[in-house]
Amino acid sequence: MTNSETTPNAMPSFDEFFEEYNEQEVNLEAYTVEEDKKQNPFNSSFPVNVFPETVRNILLHYVEYRKEIPDMLGSAILGAVSAAVGKTYKAKTDRSPVILALWQCLIDESGQGKSSAMNFAYKPIHKRNMRAYNEYLKEKEKLEEEQMKNKFDMLAASKTRDSNEMEQLKNENFELEKRLQKLKRRTYIIDDITFETLGKAMDSNERGICLFTDELVTWFAGFGSYNKNGGAKEEAAWLKIYDGAPVNIERQNKSYYNPTPFVPIKGAMVPNSLHELARGNRKNSGFIYRMLFCFPPGDRPFVPDREKEPLQREFVEAYENLIERLYALEFDKDEEGNPESHVLAFDKRAMEIYYEWDDKKVDFINSLRDPQKSSFYKSVHSRMKMHYIRLAGVMECLRAACHESSLEYVTYPSSYAAAQLCEYYEEQILKVFNFINSSPYKDQSGHFRVNWRKVFGGKNQLEAREIKQTLKREYKMSERSAANYLTNARKTGVLRYGGRIDRKSVYILNQ
Repeated sequence: MTNSETTPNAMPSFDEFFEEYNEQEVNLEAYTVEEDKKQNPFNSSFPVNVFPETVRNILLHYVEYRKEIPDMLGSAILGAVSAAVGKTYKAKTDRSPVILALWQCLIDESGQGKSSAMNFAYKPIHKRNMRAYNEYLKEKEKLEEEQMKNKFDMLAASKTRDSNEMEQLKNENFELEKRLQKLKRRTYIIDDITFETLGKAMDSNERGICLFTDELVTWFAGFGSYNKNGGAKEEAAWLKIYDGAPVNIERQNKSYYNPTPFVPIKGAMVPNSLHELARGNRKNSGFIYRMLFCFPPGDRPFVPDREKEPLQREFVEAYENLIERLYALEFDKDEEGNPESHVLAFDKRAMEIYYEWDDKKVDFINSLRDPQKSSFYKSVHSRMKMHYIRLAGVMECLRAACHESSLEYVTYPSSYAAAQLCEYYEEQILKVFNFINSSPYKDQSGHFRVNWRKVFGGKNQLEAREIKQTLKREYKMSERSAANYLTNARKTGVLRYGGRIDRKSVYILNQ
């Protein structure tokens, strides 16, 4: 194995620990839901105690500091671990190995802590991104200085008419130009969700690239923005990326091919934007089942989104060191010396808990008499099985970073943790679907039902500001949802842009 990146907190050897681990019985009493409820404020169902002790302490300190439930930070940490591990490890049960990329969505009202949790969990990765950018700038500046010196030397050689020196300097300039063209900035995390940016970023980092955005709805809404029929193609491309299957991106005469894409996704949405999830064929394609949702209860006390005092430094440093150890994980190499993922197979005890969890779900689905409900739970469970393997692999890597695993197999504690996490995330996706389908203002596809002529008093010419204010008042939309709905109404032909009149944007009602 070759270490692609070095850190001051490199992963230690676990040989001695592994011998000791095999001799001891694993005590799972600390992983009970009852214990979670004692430690979690507001009766959260997020399974804090399945995390290693180091991470559990960080989570509980953050919960006490923020006076907030642990759901959002716990989910964000799982996503950050997934991004840090990258393609170095895969996990497998009795089938083919799967990558450990997690797609996650935090759902909450504005100012309720989504951004704070995401920023804390991903801060070490953003720091890496900044270091890589500064290194890129330094190298670029160094090459440009060498190139400038070379040009001065060429000018001096031209005056002395030394043809040999001139030829040598031309060759040096040619090499410098090639090095400048090939110079790439290693990217760890991006917030630009265009395929061009994604393709370049994937080329720059063999571990994979993380997509991090505060506004995940723009990702869904942007499908097909390049052409009218491009949405389905983009969704299909993203489904291939989720599976780690080869993807070929063609844009503006540029081609980006990646045989093993790895793109974990972390984003946030407000509840009123959830209707965007159900548009098009996303339910039937299983697209939204790939997401792990975190949708905390909305009736909990409101917490001002500000810091009264800094988090204790020891917890911040412990977490940052943990992420750095994960980035120190090494690739394996194939016969040609190319990076290749290690595979963490489930050991016997881990497989037993996986089969037990799967059997209980299958029995529950078979007990259902409602065909529609049965179909829905089948769709959820088929994707949860994939989430289970990924979460178990992520948890095993996290335990290794906390000095609790040798990273030889997926072990029983990680498999049990995955089972508890899947119970939580299944509960969350049910809340998402219930929210989408229960709104009195939306149809079964999640679209708002707006009676334009009734709401706007039969007027055919409407100001943009008037439209958004009316949608917010009549349909309880947020500012963002109203703006998105206005954009979608134009795309679907309900409205057409009428230009600017008296310095105000005006829309014409077509229906």
